[in-house]
Amino acid sequence: MKIFKKIITFLLAFSLMVPFPLVSAFAETNGNDDVSKETMIQYMKNIGTPQEFLDSITDHKLHELYYRFQDKNMKFGGTQTEIVTIPNTNSSDGVQPYGGIPDSKLELSVTTFDECTDSNLVVGVAVEASFKWLSSPILQLTDAMTLNWNGELLSMQGFFAESGYILEGLWVPIQSISNYSTAQKGGVGCYLSIAQREEISGDPTQGTMSVYLVPRKAYYYHDILKEQLFFEYAHQTVGLSISMGASIGHPISGSVGIGFTGGSYDSRGFAKNYHFNKDDH
Repeated sequence: MKIFKKIITFLLAFSLMVPFPLVSAFAETNGNDDVSKETMIQYMKNIGTPQEFLDSITDHKLHELYYRFQDKNMKFGGTQTEIVTIPNTNSSDGVQPYGGIPDSKLELSVTTFDECTDSNLVVGVAVEASFKWLSSPILQLTDAMTLNWNGELLSMQGFFAESGYILEGLWVPIQSISNYSTAQKGGVGCYLSIAQREEISGDPTQGTMSVYLVPRKAYYYHDILKEQLFFEYAHQTVGLSISMGASIGHPISGSVGIGFTGGSYDSRGFAKNYHFNKDDH
C-alpha cells in the first residue's frame, strides 16, 4: 500500500556537507512512495533503533531518517529524553499574567546514529536534538536551541532544523532552515518559530535540530566513543528577544561552544553521551 501521499516534505540539505546529505523523500525517490511504513520501521530496527524511539517519532521523521540512512552503514548510538516544566510566567518578575493557567510540559531528547565503516570505525555522527511540547505554552513566538560537543574531538559538517506539528495525522511545517544562526568550534545555535496558524492549529509544536559531526581524527571506534553532547532549549518569554554567542568552557570544559547571552527566556538543558555502552543496547 502506498503511503505518505499527503505528507508535506521539503528539500532537506545539510549545508557544507557532501558525504551525508539530507534530502526529502520526494527528491530521493522522484515521487515514488512505494516503500511501506513497515519496511522503514524494520530497517530502523535492523540498525539497532529501539521500538520506544520509533513510537515517539512522527511518520514525517521516520520517512526522513529512512531516506537519509538507507544507503549508509548506520548504527543506532543511543537516545535520552527528559520532560521539563516551563512556567507560563513573565520571567522578569515571576508574575503569572494568564489567570492561573498551569505550567507547560516540554519533552527534550537527543538521539545519535553513527555512520561506520565495515570494520566498525565511526566516520560520522548524526545527531537529532529534538523538542516536543506536550502542552502548548501561552507564548508561541520564536524559541532558541543550542547543541554543544567537544570541539577537539568532532567538527560539524552539516546542519538542518525544522519545526511543525501534527494535524489530523499529517505533518504541518512551521519553519525549516539549513543555515544556523551562530556556531563555534564546539557548538551551534539556531532559532525556530513555534507559532501555529490559528486557522489550522493542531497538536502542540515539535521540532528537531539535525547536526552531522565528523571526527577530527581519521576515525573513532563505535564501541568506545563516549564523549558528551549538551542540548539546551530556551523558550521566549515577555521581554527582549533571545540572543546567543560564544561560550568558553560551557557546558563542556575546554571547548568553545554556544550559550544564551541575553534576552528574556526560560531555558532547560541536559548532557548525553554520544551513545550507550554496548551493554546498554
